[in-house]
Amino acid sequence: MITITSSEDFENVIHEMERTYARVIDIFNKENANMEKVNNTDVWSGLTQGTVCTKYEQLSNNYQTISNSLSYYIKFLKQTISDYKQLEQKIDNDAQNNSERLDVNS
Repeated sequence: MITITSSEDFENVIHEMERTYARVIDIFNKENANMEKVNNTDVWSGLTQGTVCTKYEQLSNNYQTISNSLSYYIKFLKQTISDYKQLEQKIDNDAQNNSERLDVNS
């Protein structure tokens, strides 16, 4: 389980997700290249080859959806942390600008 205690921790999680996303895309690309080789050569032919290729095509149809979902989620997290930092800065600025009125010790 990941425990996030600061915006820096949150950003580190986002960066790790970006690295993972890049690895996933790399895997998809390598698998596509491998299947192209299988489909375009006479190295392996027959019923099993056809079955494997059909199953792969069914699976690979989800690659773009998976890729898009990961990309959108990463963008959402980045926007969330950006919004949080802006709000935190605004609160800090407001507190500084109104420190005399907010001073509970006076």
